Amino acid sequence: FELLVSASYLGAATNLAERAITRGRGTDEDRADLAIELETMAAALEHVASAAAAAGDNDALLARALYVRFATERAIERVVMSAAAALGGMSFIESPEIAYLLGATRALAFHPPSRAAAAGPIARYLAGGPLIL
Repeated sequence: FELLVSASYLGAATNLAERAITRGRGTDEDRADLAIELETMAAALEHVASAAAAAGDNDALLARALYVRFATERAIERVVMSAAAALGGMSFIESPEIAYLLGATRALAFHPPSRAAAAGPIARYLAGGPLIL
């Protein structure tokens, strides 16, 4: 579930970033940074997903899924804010889709477990305990 929901929101963030990239908005570095963040998170999600079939340690698999989910959540925040800024105020005013994508991508933070709720269990897991959410 963590991987599926993260990938779904990453797709929405990609939609917004593609608008800035295809319109040539922002600097070359701005557009490259959007793609770098998105591709890195997609690769991380794919990596954990591919490991799921062979995973023997469910705690380790869940921990990796949570790491990637929370990293993706932060990357999405950076990407959508940067893409919206690059697109500019007129794009925001002219297209309600921009505002929708900004709001919709933020919803990943509302899927359980929250970062705050997972922090303690992850810290205990990192200290050698079981991962119990």
